[in-house]
Amino acid sequence: ITKAPYLSMEIRKHELELMKGIKNLFDPKNILNPGKIFI
Repeated sequence: ITKAPYLSMEIRKHELELMKGIKNLFDPKNILNPGKIFI
């Protein structure tokens, strides 16, 4: 959670979107670690 504001500085936009897409495939209801990375 503390790194969330800096995630966009470390990871390119398309990479972040890919990560979000993968998480959504495995956890479409966002019940696993809700709000931990993609706030």
